[in-house]
Amino acid sequence: MLATALPHQAAVEKTIERIRRAARSLRVRDSQAERRRLFQTMPRKPELNNLIDRKLAYGMLPERISEALPAAIKFAQQVREERRNAPAKKKADYNPTILDPKRYEDAPALFDLILSDEILQVASDYLGEIPVLMSVKLWCTPQNDHLKGSQLFHLDNQKWLLRRSKFLINMDDVDSDCGPFTFLPGDVSERISRAIGTMKLQGRVPDKIIYEHCKPEDTISLIGKAGTGGFVDSSRCFHFGARVRKGERLLLQFNFLSLADAVHGGTIVRTKAFDERFGNDRIRQLVIPNRDTDKTVVQDDED
Repeated sequence: MLATALPHQAAVEKTIERIRRAARSLRVRDSQAERRRLFQTMPRKPELNNLIDRKLAYGMLPERISEALPAAIKFAQQVREERRNAPAKKKADYNPTILDPKRYEDAPALFDLILSDEILQVASDYLGEIPVLMSVKLWCTPQNDHLKGSQLFHLDNQKWLLRRSKFLINMDDVDSDCGPFTFLPGDVSERISRAIGTMKLQGRVPDKIIYEHCKPEDTISLIGKAGTGGFVDSSRCFHFGARVRKGERLLLQFNFLSLADAVHGGTIVRTKAFDERFGNDRIRQLVIPNRDTDKTVVQDDED
């Protein structure tokens, strides 16, 4: 059973977050102003406007959100086959990360999707500016009987005020047995967060505690054919994944933050290959602000 937080603890945490975020915003105000200005000039598809319900903090992606999607699926499936029998970096022995690209040339097909006009439109609309790409991971989760780590409900980074544009796209067909990414809408999650009372206790939460404040029917699972997926603010929506009871799950996930929450940039760096592909595209340079010669590259601790 979770410990009970003091009544005022959440208010104190929020105040501290506001002060720290205001200080970070001052450090990056010029770049942030440029990001907000360019946000107004981005290419747009009307059907993607207001795709994300801000209260619920999620949205389902159109089946063919980008022309780059089929190539990304093919690439992901090829990587899986190439690495199926090869040693792979493992996450808590149930969620092998088979690809963690840091440069465009590591996964051109994936970056063409991630940096497409459509994805950047959705990510930017939610955050209100040209965001920073924090990380990209391709997960191939095997059948397992675990219930631990990120298989438990949690919020990424455990911050009251943090907002995150996170995309999760199935790279193969996924059904209910394949351990689909499963989450609770933002309004339901907010109610649970208030009940728990402190973000320090929201990193890993047992199902029993969660379902004291909502119904199992409130959860939403990203089930569907290859190419289906969703946008979820995983810092606002309680979620879990990797509960694979049959088969396996091949999932691409990538996420963006606003500059005030990512002052040092993400884990991705620009290289010559990036320049050759995108030239002097200022929007995409801001999405990946660090060059491969930069020394400061900060790992994002979402999962």
